[in-house]
Amino acid sequence: MQGWILQIYPFIYDFPKFLAEGLIKVEDDFSRTFLIENIRIERAHAEHWLWMGEGFGLDRQQMLNLAEGETPILRDVQSLTDWVWRVNTKGSLAEAVAATSFAIEGVAGALARKIATGFESYRDRPGVDMSPKTYKWIREHCHYDDEHPKFALEIVKHYAITERMQRQVMFAAKRSLELLELALLSSTQVRPAPKR
Repeated sequence: MQGWILQIYPFIYDFPKFLAEGLIKVEDDFSRTFLIENIRIERAHAEHWLWMGEGFGLDRQQMLNLAEGETPILRDVQSLTDWVWRVNTKGSLAEAVAATSFAIEGVAGALARKIATGFESYRDRPGVDMSPKTYKWIREHCHYDDEHPKFALEIVKHYAITERMQRQVMFAAKRSLELLELALLSSTQVRPAPKR
């Protein structure tokens, strides 16, 4: 758990920034409102992720140092971050929303529900505090990430109006899922340095 929480944090930390890049391209009120609200939510979720890390015995500053580039992140997490950054800055709004709000947020709810079922097995482990703060990120993603992909799909349908754009959107979503899987697998193999 510690390796996964620590190594994925830089991606969680940057997520609102990805969404802000997509916001620049918006031409309608529905998409604008969705992205503005999602940015607000994702900023809070970065803090919730820190709480989860602290509950599992990670040092807050170690997580922040990793997110701020003071220590290197895993190659697979960097690849995911670079891809999502690129598609949000260089891609169309439909590609950006498909890669980020549809693909990544679309699987976050299912992942959170699977993780939540395993959380209890850590309850009595030394250095683990299963407080409500530790559960907050998981609890919120078990619910709200079922709604965000539906809104994202409406935005994609509105902007991806040609066959070519639709193919690009499918590629963007698929690439995000492929890279997310690699990042998640790699991060679970890492053992963080002990707390100082």
